[in-house]
Amino acid sequence: VAAVLEALTDSRFRRRQESAGDDEKHTQAELEFENVRRQRQDYARDAAEGRITREEWMIVRDGLAERLSRVERTLVAARCPNVSVLGSIPTTRSSLEAWWDAASLTKQREVLKLLLQRVIVQPATRRGNQFDLSRLGAPEWRY
Repeated sequence: VAAVLEALTDSRFRRRQESAGDDEKHTQAELEFENVRRQRQDYARDAAEGRITREEWMIVRDGLAERLSRVERTLVAARCPNVSVLGSIPTTRSSLEAWWDAASLTKQREVLKLLLQRVIVQPATRRGNQFDLSRLGAPEWRY
């Protein structure tokens, strides 16, 4: 919870989320997404037809995957109805802590969807019905 509250009070995060609905950025990201997808198909075809080696294909594929990941994050940020979610959240740490404690689970979940890309949970090392907090990896933030 402390990491979530820290992210919500981060001014960089707030500015980015408030400007995420920018139509021009969204349009550019959609064009870039389509461009990367098309390039991936072209290079895959080149590899299948023997015009480039497997090693060359793997290098190109990894670079395109990285570009695609950046574009997808931009598109997700642009599509999120985050301004309305953030509008009701206080910006000071003490007010934010009180808000978080009083917020419904649904509201907390909306905020987490804005903040987190993913959290990796490692497999259990022993059987049982207790959750082992050490299985949680570091969160990957959207901002």
